Amino acid sequence: MIHTNSFSAEWLEYKRQESGRDPGLIEKMIYALHLVEQLQVSGLPFIFKGGTSLVLLMTEPRRFSVDIDIVVAETTTREELEHYLQKVTASSTFIRVELDERRSYKGEIPKAHYKFIYTSNVPNKRGHEVFQKPEAEILLDVLFAENPYPAIVEKPVLSSWLENNGDPVYVSVPCINSITGDKMVAFAPCTTGVPYFAKKEREIIKQLFDVGNLFDQIDDVELVRKAYHIAATAEMKYRSERNIASIEQILQDTIDTALLLATPKCAAGNEAKLEELRTGIKQFTHFVFDQKGFKVEDALLSTAKAAYLAAYLLKGETGPLKRFDKATFDMKTFLIAHQEFNFLNKKIKFVKGGEALFYWFHTINLLHPPLSEFSLEVATTTAKEIT
Repeated sequence: MIHTNSFSAEWLEYKRQESGRDPGLIEKMIYALHLVEQLQVSGLPFIFKGGTSLVLLMTEPRRFSVDIDIVVAETTTREELEHYLQKVTASSTFIRVELDERRSYKGEIPKAHYKFIYTSNVPNKRGHEVFQKPEAEILLDVLFAENPYPAIVEKPVLSSWLENNGDPVYVSVPCINSITGDKMVAFAPCTTGVPYFAKKEREIIKQLFDVGNLFDQIDDVELVRKAYHIAATAEMKYRSERNIASIEQILQDTIDTALLLATPKCAAGNEAKLEELRTGIKQFTHFVFDQKGFKVEDALLSTAKAAYLAAYLLKGETGPLKRFDKATFDMKTFLIAHQEFNFLNKKIKFVKGGEALFYWFHTINLLHPPLSEFSLEVATTTAKEIT
């Protein structure tokens, strides 16, 4: 289990010096993982999902995440849930739990939102005043639904940001492939995803960042497809006001969003969307473990991967995903010939050593398959006969 030393000012300072990152963020993630652990100890049956679950799921987590998202059975009552939440506050370092009444138990999406309050060891500065031991909070988002994931794994609550004592607590999380499908649905801002113009620019980029990292660890794309279909179908139901016509529309939204960031001059009417993406990149870089942050070049690679995966799913492809291999990559082979998209050659040719170009090449070929030599010969002959 998580050792109480993990909450101390000394531990936070040690981790701050080691990582060079904001101690407030470090502390929040420690408390977020503490909340997950204590929810499991309380006996509440749940699935741990969302960005913070990647801290446990991925071999090398890449970003801070400070909210907890869980799924509980749709038959769970408010009274039953709050019974377990009170058990958490009674046995943990949290001092109380509060319901966000404005956003809970109402609307089309069966959700509840709670705040777990703790006493922080990171001073809070307000103007010229410094407040010692301020209160801080971890948000818990609860979705009432049956298990939406095709595959679940058990993962220990372990992290390099924690000091542990004794045996770790295990929690249920979606497998890499399952959560990739979920995250892809969330990176579609005009349909099912975090929307534009809602003051959530950073949230849009969080989804992009996660998709880019999860893509590299996909080992069963059919599970991704199943998870995507389940998540997209659910979101279409929950968000009926968005008038989403089909799953294909959602996949195309992801491709269009990726293309927007890679386009030198965006079409009229898209300038504000592009500015939101750029603003989100700047805001999000603070949350990345790597002190180099997350720059536009990194985002261009992540969008290329997202676009390729979306095109793969959209076109019903089968077989393994294409994987970039720097050792065998020949840029001349992967220049995009399609006239509508060959501007990408100039825009992203040198992004990450050609890796972004590689994935866009395969994306465009899936969306607009090049004619084979035989097909080209037949087409040419037919054209001559017509004339």
